[in-house]
Amino acid sequence: MSTQHPPTYQQVTGTPSSEQHAASGQETLVLDGRTIISAQEPFHVLYELNTSPCDAITRACDLHKVRYQLSRADGEGQVRNRLDHIYTFKEKSTFSLRDLRKHVLIEGKTSQKRTYKETLLSSGTTGWTSCTADGHFTARIPITDRLKSSSQIVWKSPDGTTAALEARPKRRADGSLTGLAQLNVEAPLKAKDLDLLVACWMARLWRESKARLDEQLPSHKWKNFKKLARYQRNMARLGGGYAAAF
Repeated sequence: MSTQHPPTYQQVTGTPSSEQHAASGQETLVLDGRTIISAQEPFHVLYELNTSPCDAITRACDLHKVRYQLSRADGEGQVRNRLDHIYTFKEKSTFSLRDLRKHVLIEGKTSQKRTYKETLLSSGTTGWTSCTADGHFTARIPITDRLKSSSQIVWKSPDGTTAALEARPKRRADGSLTGLAQLNVEAPLKAKDLDLLVACWMARLWRESKARLDEQLPSHKWKNFKKLARYQRNMARLGGGYAAAF
């Protein structure tokens, strides 16, 4: 006799899953601390990170996808969720006189059917407001918008199609953000490509934030900052995530 597995929450309720979102496009993703939610369904957490990429306190970041399932096979019961570790991104040290760009390595943590094994995200020559994930996406601010303080970053697919528009929050004088980072998905994407796009978005934010800290943090405060970062990393390991609270 075959085992009957409990249905997913989406199968029973008809609530769109992240896979269906990817297929339809026109999705607004919002980064709120360590969680990524849908602006259309603000109580539906789609992704979760082990740390806030805008704080850039860790040497690497883990991106998890939140998967939902009902606890019983008859369509009743409680909605349960689990975190599926899909990507880890970290700096990749390279040295080349012909390539002075910075790089982030994005590593897939599931099967190659669901994630890309390795993707190298490279900065532009002037910093992380532009970047390229070879064979997948490019991101840059259009020339006509570069003098605007609220300029968007345009993410494009290899064929030149606009995949998403990234809204960048401003920073106050003390470094705090005036709003939440958003990614408006414009084109239909498969779940595998949407997950990679989200990973590239998070990696870009993380590396841009890290570059800002490296430039602004006085050398005599570096030791204290590292102690604080180490403490926050330990707290993140001990504490449960947003999705785990439900």
